[in-house]
Amino acid sequence: MPEIATNEHHEAFLASNRPHILMITNHGIHQWEVIPGLPDTGGQNVFVNQFTATVADLGFKITIVNRGGYPHPLTNEMRSGLDYQDEHQRILYIEDSKKAFVRKEDMHEQLGQLFEYLKDFLADEGTGIDLIISHYWDAAALGVMLNKALPKPVKHVWVPHSVGTLKKRNMPPETWQKLRIDERIAAEKALIPDLDGIAATSPVIRQALKDDYEYDSNLFLPPCIQTERYHPRAVEAEHEIWSFLSEATGLPINEIRNCKIVFEVSRTDKTKQKDVLIKAFAKVHQKIPNTLLVVSIDDTEVELSTELKTLIKETGIESHTAAIGYEWERLPYIHAISSVYCSPSIMEGFGMAIQEGAATAVPGVGSHLIPFLTDYLLGDETEQVTPKGASQPVVIGEGGIMAQGGDVDGFAYALEMLLTDDALRRKMGQQAYEITIPYFTWKHMTMRLLQTIEYDLGPKQQQISREALNKILESETIDEVSVAQLFETVRNDTELAKFRPDALYQVDPRDGAVILYNSARARRPHDYPEPPAESKTATACPICDGKTTGVIDVANLSEGFTFINKNLFPVLYPPANGADIGAAIPDASAPRVEGEAPYGLHFLQWTSSLHDNDWQNMPVTDRVVAMQRLAALEKKLLHDSAEFMPPSPSSNGRSDGHGFVSIFKNYGLMVGGSLSHGHQQICFSNVMPRRLQNNWRFLQERGEVFSQYLLRENPDNLMIKDYGEAVLLVPYFMKRPYYTMLLLKDTSKQYLHQLSDAELEAVTNGWHDAIRAMLAIMPKIGRAAAYNIITSNGPGAGLYFEFLPYTQETGGLEQLGLWVCQGNPGDVASNVREIVEQA
Repeated sequence: MPEIATNEHHEAFLASNRPHILMITNHGIHQWEVIPGLPDTGGQNVFVNQFTATVADLGFKITIVNRGGYPHPLTNEMRSGLDYQDEHQRILYIEDSKKAFVRKEDMHEQLGQLFEYLKDFLADEGTGIDLIISHYWDAAALGVMLNKALPKPVKHVWVPHSVGTLKKRNMPPETWQKLRIDERIAAEKALIPDLDGIAATSPVIRQALKDDYEYDSNLFLPPCIQTERYHPRAVEAEHEIWSFLSEATGLPINEIRNCKIVFEVSRTDKTKQKDVLIKAFAKVHQKIPNTLLVVSIDDTEVELSTELKTLIKETGIESHTAAIGYEWERLPYIHAISSVYCSPSIMEGFGMAIQEGAATAVPGVGSHLIPFLTDYLLGDETEQVTPKGASQPVVIGEGGIMAQGGDVDGFAYALEMLLTDDALRRKMGQQAYEITIPYFTWKHMTMRLLQTIEYDLGPKQQQISREALNKILESETIDEVSVAQLFETVRNDTELAKFRPDALYQVDPRDGAVILYNSARARRPHDYPEPPAESKTATACPICDGKTTGVIDVANLSEGFTFINKNLFPVLYPPANGADIGAAIPDASAPRVEGEAPYGLHFLQWTSSLHDNDWQNMPVTDRVVAMQRLAALEKKLLHDSAEFMPPSPSSNGRSDGHGFVSIFKNYGLMVGGSLSHGHQQICFSNVMPRRLQNNWRFLQERGEVFSQYLLRENPDNLMIKDYGEAVLLVPYFMKRPYYTMLLLKDTSKQYLHQLSDAELEAVTNGWHDAIRAMLAIMPKIGRAAAYNIITSNGPGAGLYFEFLPYTQETGGLEQLGLWVCQGNPGDVASNVREIVEQA
C-alpha cells in the first residue's frame, strides 16, 4: 500500500459523511488534466472527470480508480498513491507487478492483482463504498470482483462507452486477433449477470446491448457539455488564438482571421481517419483558397504522425494547415472561430468533439459511424445527395452533414457546401446548438441517471415548475405586451392593490435624496434566516411554491427558465386613470412640502426557476439569456411609454426615451433582501433616482460621462479583469472593502438594450466573477453574505455596475459624509483578482 501524505483534502475526504462513489476507469493514463494523445487515453477520461465533478456537485464524494504503478510517459513521474482535486474528488492509482503501461486489450492478465490492491487499500483505509460506477469492460470486471468481496455488495452500474461486438463490426478481420476482440466480447457477456445496470452512452450501444448481449438497458448517460467551457462566444481580434495559429502555419494573423477554419481534434489513431480529412480538405482548398485546416496530430505516435505530416506536404496544403498537439485550454476558442467541425472517424462511442462543436454553434461533418451526428445532429429533416466520385450518398441534416466513412469525395463535397454558403452554415450551426443545449448538459443527464437507478440524491433543489408558472402566466414574452397593458394589468391586480405604496415622495432639500413612502412593504415575507443557515433551501420558498404574482416574460435556460413578474410589494404604482403626467426632476428640485405622488411600475426578474441558481453558478449561455430579457424589459419601458412618462434627459439632446429604469439586486437580509431565490428588481418611475442625478450633474460639470472618466483615470493596478468589451475594477475612491465596479468600454452606450451580443456576454461574465468573489470573501472576513448591485444607466453614466458587499457598517462619520474605509484598494484588487483567476 502507498504511504498517504496527510493533507487537508485527505482528512476532509475521510471525515465527510457524503455517499461514496467508486468511479473505476482502469486503463489509460487518467489525471485531472487529461492529455488525449497519450495511449488509450482520450474521450472516456474527459467524460469521467466531468461526470465526477457533476456528482460531486450533487453531494457525493468520489474515488476515481486508475491503473498506475509506472512512470508517466511524458513527465516520468511515478503514478502512485492518491491525487486530490479537492476534498470531494480524488484519483487512486492501483498497482500490479508489471511496472509499465499495459494496453486495454491486454488487461485481462492484470485484473487479479489490481483487484487485490484495491481491496486491500479500501480495507486499510476503512473507506465504505455506496455505489460503483465502472467505465469500459476492464473496469467493470474489476468492479464485479470487488463487489463480490465486500461484506455487503452495493449497486454497480457499468458505463461501457463501447462494446466488443460494435468494434468487431467496424474493424477489418485481420485486426481482430491483435485487438483480442473475441476475448473481450466473452468477458463482457460474462459480466452482465453481476451488474445492477448498464448505462448506454449512445443509442447505437443501447441497440448493440439488446441485439448482441440480450440486455435491454433503460439507463442512458451520453457524453455531455460543460456549458461554462463550450458555448458560442465572440473572440476578439487581439485574442492570442490568432497568433497561436499564425505561428503554427506561418501565415500572417490578418490572413488567419480571414480564413474559414475546418477543425478536427482527437487522438492520433488509424480509426480517426485523419488521412481522409487531409485529402478531402486538399480538394476543397484548391477551390476555396481562404480556408485553413486545424487538425490535432500527436508526435508521440511517431509512425502515424509522420505519415500524416507527409501527406499534408504531398497534398500541397502545408501552408494552410495547423497541425497542433494537446491544446486543452485553447479548444473552446478554436471551436468558436471554426466554420465547420469535421470528423471522418470510424470508431466513436458517441462523438464528444463534434458535440462540443455543436454546443459552440458550429455545424458538423462526420462519418456514418458517429452516433451523435447520426442520431441527433441530422435531425428529422434530411436530404440525400450523391456527389460525383462519392461511394455513397451524402446526408444533409438539420445540424450536420453525414458522409460514408472513408469517402474522400463525400467529405470534400460536404465541406465545400458549408464553406461556400454562409447562410446555410449559420443556420445549420444554430440548429446544431439548439439540438445540443439544453438536453446534453451534465447535471440534467446525471440526475436522470441517478434517479433512474433509484439512488437517493438527498434533498432536491427547490424550484418552481413550468406547470406552476403556467398557472400565473399572463404573457410569454414582454415583446408582445405594451406599456399601457402593463399599467392596466397592475391596476387590475387585486393582490397588488393590498400592498400599494403610499403615493407620496419627498426630496431632501440638502442633498436631493429622493424618499418614496410605502408602509405596506413592512409586511413583505422573508426567508433569509438569521443567522444564515447552511443551505438557502432550508426554508420554504414562496416563489418555488408558485405563490407569486402574474408573470409577463419567460425564457428557457439550459436548465429551467428565467422569468419576470410584478412585484407584490411595489414601491411604485400606476397613476390613476386620467392623472396628469408629472415632470422629471433631473435637477432634484423639491416637491411641495406636503409631498408629490410618484408613479410607475415595479418588477422582479428571477434569474432562474431553480432556487439556488444565480449569476455566480449559471452557465454563460444562461446568464446571457437572463440579461437579454432584462434588456428587453428595459427597452420596452423606455421606448413605449411616451403617453405615461416625462421625457428622460439626454446627453445628446435627442432623447427618445421616457421615464427612468432602475435595475438593482439585493442579496441578504442586511442589505434589504427579503427572499433568497436569486432575483433582480426593476423600477420604472417618473422620479429620477439620486445616483442618476449625480451622473447627470457629472456630465454637465465635466463634459464627459463618468465611466469615460474612470476608465481613463483609475490606476492600472486596481484593474481586476478585462473582458474585452468591459472591465472589472476597484475604484480608487473605494468607500467600503471589496467595493468593485464593472464598466462598459463603449461609453457612448447608456442602456443594456443598446449592447451587442459580445458586450452582453462581457457584462454577464463580470457579474458572474464579481458575485462569486463577494460570496467567497465575505465568510473569510467573518461576514454573512450580503450585497447590493446597482446599475447606473442613462445620460451622464455611460453604463456601469457597482457591486457593494456589506463588509463594514455605516457609522456617524459616514452619515456626516466622512467615509472611513477598513481596507486598501490595492490589496482588495489583488485579493479579488486571485479569486477570479481561479475560475
